Amino acid sequence: MVDPSSISSLFFPSMFLFTLHVFVLALLIACTSRLCYVSGDIRHELSTLIGLSGMITELL
Repeated sequence: MVDPSSISSLFFPSMFLFTLHVFVLALLIACTSRLCYVSGDIRHELSTLIGLSGMITELL
């Protein structure tokens, strides 16, 4: 049986790098949504980003 943590370490050498990837991806999503909805609420975007990063870390 394959260890799930070894699979994730193949894609992401360290948890810090993975968190960095998630953060950059979330930042890109925030910037894109900011461009689409200029009058968007920052708090709403932050809660969306926190929810996204939470969902991704739960998958590991």
